Amino acid sequence: MRAALLHLLPAVAARGGLAVVVPLNAAPGDLARLRATLHRWNAPGFAPCRRDGTAIPAAALVRRDCGFAPHASHESPALVFYANRLLEAGIQRHILTWLGGATTCFQRVEFRAANITAADDGYPHGASRVFYAAHADLFADARVRHFFYSEADNLPIRAHWAEALQALAA
Repeated sequence: MRAALLHLLPAVAARGGLAVVVPLNAAPGDLARLRATLHRWNAPGFAPCRRDGTAIPAAALVRRDCGFAPHASHESPALVFYANRLLEAGIQRHILTWLGGATTCFQRVEFRAANITAADDGYPHGASRVFYAAHADLFADARVRHFFYSEADNLPIRAHWAEALQALAA
């Protein structure tokens, strides 16, 4: 058993990068909060990354007392909108429109779903099921090594926050 576990370690070490995961459902209140959040991501003082093509050294993005020396990473994080059920194509288009120029801060934008039943989709159990489904789904995705779980109403407090998360993950 121990040898089998050690045999798996190189495969885990070769996993991908960071994903920013935004859980949501198609309820009007959630979509309104998401729209406000994504609008803020497009404001210069709160943009996820620099959009002028200049790089910020990773050390400048991470507090010096984190206990490790960050390494620069040129790979942008992925952005995953993780819903309770599959979002309609029209809602996905609205979200991409709201995301606007901030799209360039992410290597890819994905829409995934926990596909929970209507009977299981109530507060608080539905939110928990989405949370655990996202964990299982992203753990199985070789492109993701770390993820930052950010509710739709979490607002950034400064610019270049996705670059700072990427530096921490690296």
